[in-house]
Amino acid sequence: MFLCMVCLISKYNRLANVFLSTMIHKIRYFETKTLSKGVYLQDVVNDFLAEKGENIIAVMPVMIDSLLVHYKE
Repeated sequence: MFLCMVCLISKYNRLANVFLSTMIHKIRYFETKTLSKGVYLQDVVNDFLAEKGENIIAVMPVMIDSLLVHYKE
């Protein structure tokens, strides 16, 4: 009986670790058209990158005035 409980706890811990280590891939779109006058895209994106830290996957230009930032949460 004790061995069976240990097995169940072990299986639960493995499932919990898989669930907790799984992160959701998200994409954030930045565009200069939505910014106020005097606010620069680079500054807005840099603030976002600083906020997300190591969770940033990639920063990709889309057009001349927009960027996509891939990150995980």
